[in-house]
Amino acid sequence: MGDISITKDDVIEAAGCDPWELQSDFASDTDLESMMALSGVFKTGAGEADEAGGVAAYASSVEEEAGTDGGGALYAEAAEHLTSTYEDLGAESLEAVARILDQIADEAETVLETNEEAITGATGLDWQREESESDANSDFGAFQTWLSSKSGVDKEEDISYTVYGETFSGRYESFPTGNVKSHIRTAHLDAVADIASEVHTGITERLDDYYGLLHLKEGELGEYGYDVRDSPVEFWYTETRAEHEAQKLLEVMAGDPTPEELERYTSGVNSIMEQVYDENGERVGTLTKEQRAFLSAYYDALGVDGIAALGSDERQVMAGAQEIVANGIMTMYNIEAGGFPSAMSPGAPESVRHLVMELEVGTENAPGFQSVIGYDPETGEFVLSGLAEYQGFSKLLEHSSVEAGMEFTQQLGESALRVQQGINTVIDLSGLEATDPNGQIPLELTDLEFITESLREIDTGANGMLEVVSRNVDGSQLFLLNENNLETMMGMEWRGLDDGAVSVLENAAERAQDDPIRAERAARIAQSALLTIGESPETWRSLIPKGSDMSNALTSVAAQYIDAFANDMTAPGEGPYDAGLGPDGLYQSGFLLPGLGEGGMNFLDFVGMGLPGGEEDWESYMLDTDFATLHIAAREHASDRFAAALEEGDGFGAAEQFAANLYGNLGHAEVRGALNFTENEYQAQVLAQERQKMLTSLVFDTALSGNPVGSAIKTVAQGPVESALNAAWSNVQKQVQGKVEEALDLSAPDAGAVAQIRNDAMTDVLDTARLELNHIALEALVEAGQANTSSERAQQLLDGDGNLRPYSEISETSDLRALANDVYNSSEVTDLGATIQLDDTRMEIGSGKFLNHLNSVEASAYSDPDKELVNSIVYGNTNDTSYTPAYSRAANQDWNR
Repeated sequence: MGDISITKDDVIEAAGCDPWELQSDFASDTDLESMMALSGVFKTGAGEADEAGGVAAYASSVEEEAGTDGGGALYAEAAEHLTSTYEDLGAESLEAVARILDQIADEAETVLETNEEAITGATGLDWQREESESDANSDFGAFQTWLSSKSGVDKEEDISYTVYGETFSGRYESFPTGNVKSHIRTAHLDAVADIASEVHTGITERLDDYYGLLHLKEGELGEYGYDVRDSPVEFWYTETRAEHEAQKLLEVMAGDPTPEELERYTSGVNSIMEQVYDENGERVGTLTKEQRAFLSAYYDALGVDGIAALGSDERQVMAGAQEIVANGIMTMYNIEAGGFPSAMSPGAPESVRHLVMELEVGTENAPGFQSVIGYDPETGEFVLSGLAEYQGFSKLLEHSSVEAGMEFTQQLGESALRVQQGINTVIDLSGLEATDPNGQIPLELTDLEFITESLREIDTGANGMLEVVSRNVDGSQLFLLNENNLETMMGMEWRGLDDGAVSVLENAAERAQDDPIRAERAARIAQSALLTIGESPETWRSLIPKGSDMSNALTSVAAQYIDAFANDMTAPGEGPYDAGLGPDGLYQSGFLLPGLGEGGMNFLDFVGMGLPGGEEDWESYMLDTDFATLHIAAREHASDRFAAALEEGDGFGAAEQFAANLYGNLGHAEVRGALNFTENEYQAQVLAQERQKMLTSLVFDTALSGNPVGSAIKTVAQGPVESALNAAWSNVQKQVQGKVEEALDLSAPDAGAVAQIRNDAMTDVLDTARLELNHIALEALVEAGQANTSSERAQQLLDGDGNLRPYSEISETSDLRALANDVYNSSEVTDLGATIQLDDTRMEIGSGKFLNHLNSVEASAYSDPDKELVNSIVYGNTNDTSYTPAYSRAANQDWNR
């Protein structure tokens, strides 16, 4: 070897590509011997198809010969595959399949031979590299000879040597020999690197043609009914093909791609998707080991930046490719579809693993900037490390139309929380130092408020990611069964981008499910949400403003599980119970919250908090939809309980007790909410009384009209409740206004009068609740035909069809109570016993103590938000009790405490 060395690695580095590896990978992936064997067996077998039993006889002979042949197993599998294909497709299709397989094998052989010739042929790349190294040493040897010839030159005289366009000068003893050597080596290395690039391009083009042929022929085979997954020879979905198509997709994306180009370079992924799902998106197959490896190679070849770029591309032409690539990711991580269970699974792509498990926002300098926060003056956009990658990944998965598995879905949800906490940390705790690409601080970046507000408007992609998570009920439930995830998602500062979080909660906790396991998980999540918020209602109300989408979603969850609030004051919680099949064919589970005396009903405190206090805002109290929603749900559920008890012939008294407990807890929360909202007992009394009356009419009118709920397990829609509440308010606003304004003018009563004033308010609530429950119970008895309604008094309260008239039409409460006496006294229901009517005694039977619920009411004892809880949710910082900006925002929410 001469003084100059030009190795294969040198050429690869200089060329920026590796034709040797490309040729080797294709050769390793392409088992030509097996392809030829399969093609040969099919070609010969198809020739025997015209004779009865010819194919079977030929296949049998091949299998017999395979026993002694060196490639026995291969030929035996090919013969067996031939037989099954013939039986499935018939002679004509078999001939077509044989012809296509032969074409593919011939093309593979041609590509392999041409690629090998380009590398190892007489004038191939190997020879070119060796020649370049030899020529470089020859050139350097010529230089050394020339330099030796100059040994007699005067030491003070300069000498010069020109080679490959560059002249080197110096005195003999100090001539720049090293520079000459390096220049000669570089000249020859560049020349062979150019050749290597040409060889790489040639191989790439041949592979492109070959994989294009595979794609075309796969479609033709499908038309004949042939499934390539049944082939005993794996040459359809190779890792080399995956890498090639991914790299070509990135190339065409960088320009102006045509639909045909995008279809071509997502064809491998799309073909796999078509074998796993039907045209309706229903799963009909599973991934093979080779297909799973193909997908992994494809996404690693795209890389983190490529995946993000594809997702962020807003050109309409990209939509089809985005859906295919997104579906490939989701399927690759669906264990039921043959995919990986987790982003951390061995063999899963590193690119997706990084995006899901490792990516963080704002933990290092923004790319291209000298600070954590970068600012581009030309676009006016802020840049954070990791942000663009996650945004693109999230947008890509939003294009998906199939679900991932449970564990991967959970990991996607957790990545969204981590990213949102990351940007919160940057905004609040990083110091907000920002620079432009030159490391300078423009004038606008001296305004911290400008930086803060701009960063707070950024959509991190977390919202979209949670929307993706919400599409998978099982994955959403697994995600929220982790109490830390549930807590963080509910309380996170989403800054108006909480659609995804709300969807996850609604779908995961929805009471009606098509599977009993899902129903029990949903109940467990709902129970956890209500109990968690009840532990510190003032902190949670500070984190979740009243009227926000998350607040409304939590009220909806409480409405679906309204029976959870029907517990006695001192009773412990129960459940979740085993799921049962409801009349609608769906499963539902439930639970009981611990009684009011045990602190379990404190979620209702959360419901009553958050309204702006003060004289000018009293209308907001009257128009608060949350308690209206819960009252509608309570009325529906109580009605269902009574009807079910009558249908079963037992348990009517228990249903009455259930209703008393439920209405007692809601009544307690109503009065407490009034005390929280107002400044003294006079005001609270009037507001509580008037809203109670309005809500009672609203509840019956809304429920009886079939809008918005038909059974206790359905979500009470926010929009219809708000509309009904506004309508009810418009009917009573004038008559109520005078009473309220008069009360608001009153000063706080003397201490001795407080008890009586509160008692008056509670008695009014009790009277209204008693009438409401009487109507519900009577309606059930009348509809069940278990009441004597022949009296003149009864007939006056029935409509033309013999049904109890709507509550709003019964103006004389004495008539309703009198009818209660008639109906209860004549009913055949055996467990009415001592419950002649829902009077004070009825309300207090058993351990319900409805009055005691109300007599214990007092305004909430407010405390400051929990610093550790706030900081844990917003930033992910555990055990942090410092006074952070997030805590300051929570503590200074504009609502009456």
